[in-house]
Amino acid sequence: MLMRFLGRGFGLILLAVVVIAGYGFVSGDIIKWQPIAASYMTEARAKVDELRKPKPVELVTSEKPPAITVFPASKREVVETVIVTGSLVAEEEVVVGVDVDGQKIVELNADQGDIVKAGQVLARLNRDSLEVQLAENDAALAKSDVAIAQAETQVTQADLALTDAKTTLDRTTPLQAKGYATTSLLDTQTIALRTAQSRLENARAGLDFANADRKTLVASRQDVLLKLSKTELRAPTDGLVLVRNAKLGQLASGAGDPLFRIARDSKIELDAEVSESVLHRLEVGQKVQVMPSGYNSSVEGTVRLVTPQVDQTTRLGHVRVSLPLDKGLHIGAFASGQVVTARHVNIALPLTAIQVDAHSTTAQVVKDGRIETRKIATGIRGEGQIEIVSGISENELVVLKAGTFVRDGDQVTPIETKTTAAAAGTLENRT
Repeated sequence: MLMRFLGRGFGLILLAVVVIAGYGFVSGDIIKWQPIAASYMTEARAKVDELRKPKPVELVTSEKPPAITVFPASKREVVETVIVTGSLVAEEEVVVGVDVDGQKIVELNADQGDIVKAGQVLARLNRDSLEVQLAENDAALAKSDVAIAQAETQVTQADLALTDAKTTLDRTTPLQAKGYATTSLLDTQTIALRTAQSRLENARAGLDFANADRKTLVASRQDVLLKLSKTELRAPTDGLVLVRNAKLGQLASGAGDPLFRIARDSKIELDAEVSESVLHRLEVGQKVQVMPSGYNSSVEGTVRLVTPQVDQTTRLGHVRVSLPLDKGLHIGAFASGQVVTARHVNIALPLTAIQVDAHSTTAQVVKDGRIETRKIATGIRGEGQIEIVSGISENELVVLKAGTFVRDGDQVTPIETKTTAAAAGTLENRT
């Protein structure tokens, strides 16, 4: 290649000399152009001599192994969480309806958003027709008492007549045996005794009927009194009024919607859906950081209930999270929650340092300047970190991005980073 270059350069110079000489010959002044051609020739020979000089041999140095980012494995706290989403609902909803149909609502004492106490009157119904029924019942009871007194008198009279008939028969029987009384007299007195017994039984039956009639009237009175008491709709528990369907002048009916809906004890909770794949990790009593819609900070709740059933269509289960009393919480609002399911302090790696295939889970360690692929056993994971149960020791240099650029046995130049360690320190302080 060098000789080809030298030959090409010398040829160009020679061509230039010939052109100059030809021009001098044509112009008739060749003697004038000879010194110029001679100078070009001298310069060409000098260039060729310089190019032919041997150059010093440059030593070829070996290339440095490729750099790879590593970090020292260290112990830290790994927090495993489950994200749930749902709506705010009443922990227990109590409905207030009516048991007295056809009565108008004449008074309202509560509205949506009010905090009520158990026994507090929420609304009143018209009592006029029920009070008329009560007066009629009182009159019927007084009449029943008179009938009972009369029946008792008849029973007494029938009892005396029976006693008299029995005494008379007892005196006649021995006389008839001695022949002092006729048989017809004995038969007449026997019939009189049976008649007195029948009258006594009838009188007693009449007394029983009068007493039964009075009991019916008493029961009717109690029913009227119960209806009168139910014309005052009272709160069955302390709580927050969620819905008020009652209106003044409305005819109350037990067949329609309840007049009031109350959140018992004003307790509101999160009814959240969660995938069946993580439902088993949730337990009653776990703490939950709930972020209601519109809030700037989370509210700490507690898992109150984990439903034992999963919807066969959506494959979702439900979890109920109790929340503290807060006037800013609104029924029906959207909220999300983060449930802390486990906390472990152990060696942990970022997820980028882990490689998973169908047979094993591995991480890459730099040892003596070479890549070493390790099989590892992992535990819980959270916030981009995964717990290492076995396979990696503390302070070993781990490749930050496993399996991307290097393979087992490759020689590398490790470059240690503190970014992962700093992130781990932040995680440890978050308790």
